[in-house]
Amino acid sequence: MSDAPSLSVLIVDDERYARERLMELLTPRDEVEAVEQARSGQEAIEALRTSAYDLMFLDVQMPERTGLEVIDTLGPSNVPPTIFVTAYDEYALKAFEYAALDYLLKPFEDDRFEEAYERGLQMRTLQEAEVMADRFRRLLDASEEGVAEEGDEEEEDAYLQRITIDLPGKVRVVPVEKIRFITAEDAYVKIHTPDDAYLLRERMHILEDRLDPSVFARIHRSTIVRLDLIEAVHHRSGGDYTARLETGEELDVSRSRHEDLIGQLETGGA
Repeated sequence: MSDAPSLSVLIVDDERYARERLMELLTPRDEVEAVEQARSGQEAIEALRTSAYDLMFLDVQMPERTGLEVIDTLGPSNVPPTIFVTAYDEYALKAFEYAALDYLLKPFEDDRFEEAYERGLQMRTLQEAEVMADRFRRLLDASEEGVAEEGDEEEEDAYLQRITIDLPGKVRVVPVEKIRFITAEDAYVKIHTPDDAYLLRERMHILEDRLDPSVFARIHRSTIVRLDLIEAVHHRSGGDYTARLETGEELDVSRSRHEDLIGQLETGGA
């Protein structure tokens, strides 16, 4: 793994054996620069407030403060990519609501650990790519500002005109005009274009706010679609609806959004 990014890892678990098991799996790896331990939720909070980590293995069930309470206390944006570890599979759904990378159920096999750990490495690579993408965005923004200063009489559009997608070793720029529809994928969204589909680490509601409502419509909690691609809206048995696109694809329309969609189609999205 010579090309893998260097990692600083925090293990949070009140069970000594569980911490030692993870230590044995992590410390021999060349890319792991440091591994620290916390024996409780409170110790984890203190460690996260004073140090930066690239990956965290977090036990869900701990006395005094659970793993989920650690996340709640600091906020999801203030903790590193997290792999939850617990003996109770009933917490799996809750863990993924917190955008966990993965979920290890004790006792876990080595190959299951490898699968979760590999996701951690991929996330670290994505984060480094995001840094490059941010620099690229700033360059694009600076270029746009320069054009405006030269006397461009058109008012700058407040909505997104392009989206930068972080791919391994490069950044893909997708013009918004090429987007057909967008679907939710856990902590990501998937951008569907005529040529391909790209994962973007963004929340659906945040992306929705940045898209022109005269062009795009949120038709389901997990779907945004380009209005001019909708060929028909069908009423299915049971009271459900679907939007049929020019390509023949059908997307679910939630009952609560059906009337708004019809209104947007009738008025051209205005």
